[in-house]
Amino acid sequence: MPNFSGEIADIHAAFADPVTYTGAGLAAGAITAVYSEMQAPDFMGPGNTARRTWFEVRVVDLPEYPAKGDVIMHNAIEWRVIDIVRRDDLSLYELTVERD
Repeated sequence: MPNFSGEIADIHAAFADPVTYTGAGLAAGAITAVYSEMQAPDFMGPGNTARRTWFEVRVVDLPEYPAKGDVIMHNAIEWRVIDIVRRDDLSLYELTVERD
């Protein structure tokens, strides 16, 4: 498996924003995360406008495994974690969120 740790660190440094994270062993801890949003997969029915929003958080920044319900504060908006994917290939968590 290729090692992308250097490239991922560069991407994180270029695109990450400061956030506060509550959960995973932190109480309003100051960390950085990459915010992402895109159209959600298509579904049947009217109003196909769903969006998927997530944060990429480095594994080393969280002392414990994240959980559903953890809170990320980003640009004065509170987000709640609703899904967690650990990306061991990239050493990060992909945390899908919804606005609280």
